Amino acid sequence: MKRVKYFVFIMIVLLLACTMAGCLYNVSNSENTQDTSGTKLENSNAMISFYNYVNYGTGRYFAYKLTYDSSYFQKKKTVLVSLLEELESSFTGNGFKVTINDYTGELTASMSFATTEDYLRATDYDGFAIENNSFDDIKRSLFYVDYVYRMTTPFTDIDKDYKYIGRIYSVGCVKAGIAAEEVILQYVFGTPYSNRTLKTNADKITYSAENRLYLHNFYMSLKDCNREIEITQHSPNTTVWYAFAIAGGAIVFLVPFTVYLVKRKKKE
Repeated sequence: MKRVKYFVFIMIVLLLACTMAGCLYNVSNSENTQDTSGTKLENSNAMISFYNYVNYGTGRYFAYKLTYDSSYFQKKKTVLVSLLEELESSFTGNGFKVTINDYTGELTASMSFATTEDYLRATDYDGFAIENNSFDDIKRSLFYVDYVYRMTTPFTDIDKDYKYIGRIYSVGCVKAGIAAEEVILQYVFGTPYSNRTLKTNADKITYSAENRLYLHNFYMSLKDCNREIEITQHSPNTTVWYAFAIAGGAIVFLVPFTVYLVKRKKKE
């Protein structure tokens, strides 16, 4: 009987040892594995993206990103990596945090701000109408007011701006030999407000659980870089709602008071 118990104990120890070894191997293997798949771009060799995230809880974030098509990048990897490194020095010199993935062919240059005011002081591009209170159109209904703001994309002067977006295009695309029609432009506007509060004419809207933001994606070619973006904020008509609140409060007060007067009159 003791031998059986001893045998069972040994088997349990061996099984636990094998399990732990497998876990350690998987963890080690996953830590040393990098994503080398890259991004497959449809009918394009490069995509230039601008991210503009508005989050009043954690501040403001914006970033420029260059993404090469995975197949194209593998064919010209040496040349393209050197161009990414050239761009890196340009952005780091202007205070950006830059990351390069030389496995997938991507460069991201980002900045974060504690408050929206800090962001507006550091940049010339707003991207959110409600902050400066200048609206192109105001549509009023009984209970709600729609504030409409229209603007062009941040890619409008891509052929003239040699500091940020324009530099990404001139160095990362033109210098790489990528034709204008082989470049996709992407503008991503992130807001904590859902479609019930904030609407746009975006091509695609997704929700990022990580950032807790609704991401409005606009896609265009270089020919359409002057595309108009429309942002509509759906807000309560406070005047009407206040009037209803006052009227409701008056009714709540008057009904029991009227009942009291009627009962008192009957007693008399």
